[in-house]
Amino acid sequence: MTDAIKASAFDCNLYNNGECVNYGETNNTDFSFVPNYANQPNDRTTIANKKKIEWTGKPITISNVEYVYRRMANDVLNIYDKASYLRGNPVLIGTLEVNERGEEVFKQVA
Repeated sequence: MTDAIKASAFDCNLYNNGECVNYGETNNTDFSFVPNYANQPNDRTTIANKKKIEWTGKPITISNVEYVYRRMANDVLNIYDKASYLRGNPVLIGTLEVNERGEEVFKQVA
């Protein structure tokens, strides 16, 4: 139980060598739970509904720092911390986008 609590802590990546709960790429419309506990699906349903997303990152260097990227669209790359990617728990650092003038713009995750 203690390991589950540690793995779900917001600062887990600082202390647990990457063995943390990772929600991947989140947005403000998805939730990890339902508001009413009575409506929560049972564990079998949750396990059956999990999808393993597999992708292979490619190396990229930005400002002399090595990262790994995943192409999301022709003009958008998601940029991940290389060490966390190699541990199997990639942490999104930001995006590299091409603007309307054709310039590459790095936008760091806040």
